[in-house]
Amino acid sequence: MPPPSRQSRHLWVGNLPEDIDKDRITDYFSRFGKVEGVHILPQRYPGQGIAAFVDFYDVHAAVDAVQTAHTFSGREIRVNYKFKDGGGNPRFGRQEQSPPPARHDKERYGDKTQRRYKIGEVCFWKA
Repeated sequence: MPPPSRQSRHLWVGNLPEDIDKDRITDYFSRFGKVEGVHILPQRYPGQGIAAFVDFYDVHAAVDAVQTAHTFSGREIRVNYKFKDGGGNPRFGRQEQSPPPARHDKERYGDKTQRRYKIGEVCFWKA
């Protein structure tokens, strides 16, 4: 569970069934508290489930929902806080996330400036 500063009343819910609608999501999550709104996201990959944002009026209701294991229409769904990047996937929203890899690796290439040229499906490096 994230530290209290990361808790929010806005949740990301993933792996929902493809035939889901806002009313079913609202009915399911209303057992934790009053739901302010639901926004279903477009499906990224066929057959992998749908994601949605669920907004509660109270942060305590959202905390209870995150701490509970969920099964919806026979599927195990994932529930997490909505992060600043707009998603709920912890790989992209963690504060502990490592920085992106460096574009220029001096040990491997020396101090020369590297340029990458893409021709068709083949990439060429030119110093």
